[in-house]
Amino acid sequence: MKNQLFIFILILSFFSCEKKENIASANLKLDFANLMNNSPLTLQTARYANTAGNSFSIDKFQYYISNIRLKNTQTGQTFTESESYHLLERKAGSHIDEILIKNVPVGQYNQLEFAVGIDKASNLSTDQVGDLDPSNDMAWDWKTGYKFLLLEGSSFAQTGERRGMVIHIGSDENYRTINLKVSPLQNLSLEEGKSTTVSINVEVSKLFNAPNVIDVEKNRTIMFGGISGQVADNYVDMFSIQRIEKVK
Repeated sequence: MKNQLFIFILILSFFSCEKKENIASANLKLDFANLMNNSPLTLQTARYANTAGNSFSIDKFQYYISNIRLKNTQTGQTFTESESYHLLERKAGSHIDEILIKNVPVGQYNQLEFAVGIDKASNLSTDQVGDLDPSNDMAWDWKTGYKFLLLEGSSFAQTGERRGMVIHIGSDENYRTINLKVSPLQNLSLEEGKSTTVSINVEVSKLFNAPNVIDVEKNRTIMFGGISGQVADNYVDMFSIQRIEKVK
């Protein structure tokens, strides 16, 4: 009897594994286009202005995208990427950075969710590898945790004087979740054997203007305190889906 029960359990395990292996899947690429006023963000050479009337330039811009989830809010179908931590930046050669997610179950999704920052479980330890490696210049040297968003550049006074501008946003309270709804016309439908690309605009001007106006002349260094929370609230509105494309 025990032998028969053992064989029965082995058979169930075999079919269970086979079922998991046969789940149809597809690849999904997320393209993040770093923009300023709807044009590619230009490093170093371009001067920009915000609602506060500040003049500034940007030398470096990078941020963490984490905990990516695809949802169908009508059917309840949800996919969660494992080990979901990605460091993105405006590179010298391109204003677009990308995330490739493999083996996503096929299906129809109507919401894309991700966070800016590192969740509390991983933010407490900087002894990690990959995009969380502290050598990426995104871990505090003197405080446990990561910089969720880093922007460095210069602020120009009305006299023309050029002074450094540093925005390093971190801390658990500044972790923000972004929910992007997919319209029926955009149609985020993943099909087996096809690769889908979601192009996402990252409008950096909103980091300074919406919903909070950030006066960088008065706040040329932003790291902690209430002003950092205002910047974190602003980066929630930076992201929007531009288009969705499917490639065979």
